[in-house]
Formats: sequence, C-alpha cells, structure tokens
Amino acid sequence: MPLMPRTSGPSARGSSARRPQAPYAISLGLLLVVAGCAGPSPREDADPSSIAASVGVPEAWSAAAGAKDGGSSPTADASWWSAFGDSRLSALILEALDHNPDLAGASARVAAASASLDAAAAFRWPEVSLTTNAERRRQNFIGIPIPGSGGVLSSTTTGLGASLTAGWELDLWGRISAGERVAAGGLAASMAEEQGLRLSLGGQVAIAWFHLVESRRQVALATTIVDRWRLAEERIAARVEEGILSSLDLRLTRTERAAAEAERATLERRASAARRALELLLGRYPSESVEGTEALPGLPPLPEVPLPARVLARRPDLVAARARLAAAGAEVERSEADLYPRITLNGTGGGRSEELSDLLDGDFSVWSLGAGLVAPLLDGGRRRAVLGAAEARRREAEAGFARALLSACGEVESALSDEAHLRETSERLAVLLEESARARDLAQARFSAGLTDILTFLAAERSAARAEARSIEIERARLENRVRLVVALGGSGAAGLPGTGSSVPEEETRP
Repeated sequence: MPLMPRTSGPSARGSSARRPQAPYAISLGLLLVVAGCAGPSPREDADPSSIAASVGVPEAWSAAAGAKDGGSSPTADASWWSAFGDSRLSALILEALDHNPDLAGASARVAAASASLDAAAAFRWPEVSLTTNAERRRQNFIGIPIPGSGGVLSSTTTGLGASLTAGWELDLWGRISAGERVAAGGLAASMAEEQGLRLSLGGQVAIAWFHLVESRRQVALATTIVDRWRLAEERIAARVEEGILSSLDLRLTRTERAAAEAERATLERRASAARRALELLLGRYPSESVEGTEALPGLPPLPEVPLPARVLARRPDLVAARARLAAAGAEVERSEADLYPRITLNGTGGGRSEELSDLLDGDFSVWSLGAGLVAPLLDGGRRRAVLGAAEARRREAEAGFARALLSACGEVESALSDEAHLRETSERLAVLLEESARARDLAQARFSAGLTDILTFLAAERSAARAEARSIEIERARLENRVRLVVALGGSGAAGLPGTGSSVPEEETRP
C-alpha cells in the first residue's frame, strides 16, 4: 500500500492552481520592510593618497640630482638583470626563480587566495542540494485479534524519497559582496607579494653572485700579495746573509707574509660562505659547487628615476599594502553588515512513493517555498566585538601602509645617495690605486738600492695592497647598489613590473 495518499492528482493540481498567491508576496514584502528599517551606514575607505601626504612623500627625490649620469633605463620587456651583460648571472637568477622554495610557497599562497576568492564569490549564488532516502517499516498492531489465527496483525510499508533543496541569501546590506572584496584584496596582495619576492630574489641572487666573484678576486689578490712578500723575504734573507741587512728586517718581512697568509685564509672562508649563500637562494644543497667568474661585470647605465608617485605606485610591496588596506576596509563593512538581519529565500521540491519509478511522476511530488528573516537580538556583544576588532585591524593596515611608504622612500633615497657617494669614492680610489702602485715600485727600488729603510718599504707594500683590495670592494659595492636601486624602483626603469606586463595607468599620479 502507498506510504502516503496521492494529493497531487488532476483535481488537486487544479485546486492548487486556483489558490491565491498574494499571501506569499505579502509575507515577503513584510520581511523586506522589517529588515529595511535600519541598515549599515556607508563607510569611506582610507585614501592611500592622504596617507602618502601625511608621511610627507615629496614630489621629487631629494637625492636624485646627485645620482643622474645621463644613462637610460632598460626597456619594459627586458629583465632588469640583462642590463649587467652577464650570461652566468642571468642563468642563476632564472634558476632561482624556478627552484627557490620561498617563491614556491608564495605561488601556493596565491593559489590559496584565488580559491578563497572563488569560495567568497560562490555565496552570491543559490545553494542547491540533493537529498535521497529509502526506508522499509513494519508495524505490529497489538491487541487487535486476527480471526482464525493466533498471530498479531502487522503492516509492512516501503518508502522512497528524493528532493532538491535550494537556498539563497539576499545581500541587502552588502555582507556577501564585502566578503568577496576581502578575498579579492587578499588575492591581489598575495599576487603582489609573489611578484615582490621574485624581484627581491633576483636582487639577492645578483648581490650574492657579486660577493662570490669579489671573494674569488680578493683571494687571487691575496695570493699575489703573499707571493710578493715571499719574494721580498727571499731577497732580504740573502742580504742578511751578506751582512747588508739585519735579522730584524727579515723578521718584519716574515711577519707581513704571515699576516697576508692569514688574510688569504679569511678571504677563502668568505668565498666558501658566499658559495653556500648563493646555492641556498638557488634552491640547491649548499655543497659549494658554484664557481664564480674571474671578473665582475661592467657597471650598467644608471636607470632613469621616475617621480616618487610613479615609483610608489608600482612597487610590489606597496601594491600589496594597498590591497591589504582595501581588504581591511571591506572586512569592517562585512562585520557591520553582520549586525543587521539576514533574509533568505528557500524552496524544496521532490517526490515520495513506494516505487522508484513514481519519484518522477508529478502525482507523487511535494514542494515548498518560503522566506526567512534572522535578526540578531542578544549575542553578548559578540558581533560588536568582531566589528571593533575589524576596525582596529583597518587602523593597523593604515599604519602598515604608512610604514611601507616610508621604508620604500628610504630605500630609494639611500640607493640614490649611495650612487653619488660610491661614484666619488671610486674616482678617488682610482687615483689612490695609481699613486700607491707607483710608491710601492719606487720604495722597492730605493730599498733594493739601500736608499731607504725596511719600514718605508713595508708601508708602501701594505698601502698598495690595501688600495687594490679596496678597489675591488668598491667595484662590487657599486654593482650591488645598482641592484638595490633597481629593486627599490620596483624593477626596471620602465613602467610596470618586470615579467608581468602590467603598467601604471597614466591618470594615476599618487600611490
């Protein structure tokens, strides 16, 4: 026997079709009226331009005039490191971008943020679920005798059911859209942070490479200096045997040679550390298998330095900070919307019968439509506390954006200032290197001729050695600072981040 009587036959459907639908519309209208009595007040997001003005971002860099040398910037398509003209460096940077674990983690965070945005956007759509069930029931009727039998009257029934349930929340106060903006801000920030990490990683690899090459050159120079002292020691030892010089002269020379050998050992240790540091950036095991070249690359032209507003608008860290700031503002809106009622529309349709074939028959169908309103009355202040926390996080994001602005400006100003100072130091060192080499040759000649004492000869040798080592160090420092400047400017001198194809809109003049 059927589990339930047929209520959806022709006569039933006819009466249902004639049933007035006005009460449903009236009920829904009442819900909207009740819910519309109050709503969240509109809020203005923090303006990045006003924050930039509050920290005093200037119209032009204060140190830019002292660093310009008439150079031009790389093209927008070229990777910034190609300006150094070092194929080995380019290969190492590309290897790091492919295998560095930190960058792989950043890519995973972008994927997670993208999935979170998809999840937040899904709340805009109705949620539909399918429910199926099957049951078989037996019921004994105790106390009802069966004529001619001593048994108990029983009934066995089978029930099969299937239904589709749909629910949809009306986003009257913007709670769902605010949640979507929160997720969108997180995705934008994650993407910018990944790009910033790529830029920073390339700069770190370049700097580590320059340190490795410099270390190799310093070791080679130290070996040359040790050989010079050994040769001087042999000559002085011969003259001591001849009675021309004293044993003190020989011991002073041996002291200098021992000091040079100790310095060489220190430089070899630094070269090993530079190899391991570079290999870690490349995602390799630090086995000291990377070998540097014999010479540092030439200093590329100084890139054009855009105005502060342009630079700050394209730096990945500031792009991420702006996105976090926007997400924090959207989080405040979402928390405030939680203070107000939620209205949902729901409906269910399906069928129920003893036979599986009857589930698709309209005579066995069941359905329902409805609307609901849930208004928070008492929650112990939980929602207000959540709103207060969101507002505090927005203030924190504003402070973080201001801090990032100051840090970015400081990096650019320092790199520009160092460009001028390092260039001047390099010019003065070139004179020092030439003069110290001449003084060393002259002192050596006069000492060999017996026209000067051992102390003058040793001082001239030490001065020339320090000048050579310092010259190599400054050459590396200028290359390193050029990398720091490019990174501080947000990549190449052209608009847009390297490798992204993005650019700063012409109308955007403030970060």
